[in-house]
Amino acid sequence: SAVVVVTAIVLASVAAGPTRAADTPAGAVDALLDAHLAKAWDGLEPLVCEAQRDAVLSRLDLRRAYPSDGVGARPLVDALTLAMDGRSVAVRSEATDTASVEVGGTVRITVDEADVRSWVREALAAAGQPTDEATVGRIAGPLLTSLAAGQTLDGMVDVVREDGGWVVCDDLGPDATPGPLAARAAALGAA
Repeated sequence: SAVVVVTAIVLASVAAGPTRAADTPAGAVDALLDAHLAKAWDGLEPLVCEAQRDAVLSRLDLRRAYPSDGVGARPLVDALTLAMDGRSVAVRSEATDTASVEVGGTVRITVDEADVRSWVREALAAAGQPTDEATVGRIAGPLLTSLAAGQTLDGMVDVVREDGGWVVCDDLGPDATPGPLAARAAALGAA
C-alpha cells in the first residue's frame, strides 16, 4: 500500500526541465523549485549561477544524495513523488543585478512502502548486512517516517542577473548536504 503524505498537487509540469534563466527573481526560484519537484535535475544547471552550481546540484539532485557502494539510488529515486505544500515565493529586495527572494513551504515525498523496503534490502545486502524482515523494517520504518515528515523551507534565497536572465546564486543552506532521506540512506552502511 502506498504511503500517502502528499496534500498538495504534484508540480510536474516541467518534466523536461527548464533550459534558461528566468525573467524575474521570483521566476528564477520558482523554476528551480519546479525542476526539483518534477525530478528534472538535468535542467537545474542553467537556473543556478556557476559559483553555486555544485552546492545546489549536490543539495537538490536526489540522484547524488544516496551512497553508491554496491547499490544504485535510481530505483528509489524513480519511485519518489515530490510536492510542496504551502509554497510561497516573494521578492523582498531587488537591485539592478541582485535580489533576495523569500521562500516558504514544506516539501513532501510520497513513495510506495514496498519500493522502500526493496531498496533497503538491496542496500543491506550490498553492505553485507542481514536482510531479514526485522532488519529491513528497522531501517525502512524510520526512512518512511522521515519521508512523511517533509522538509520545511523557510528563508531567503539570493538571486542574480546573469547573461540577461535571473538565476539562483545561493547554496540553499548552511552546507550542501541533502535532507533527512539521504542522511538515513547514508546510515545504511552503519547499520
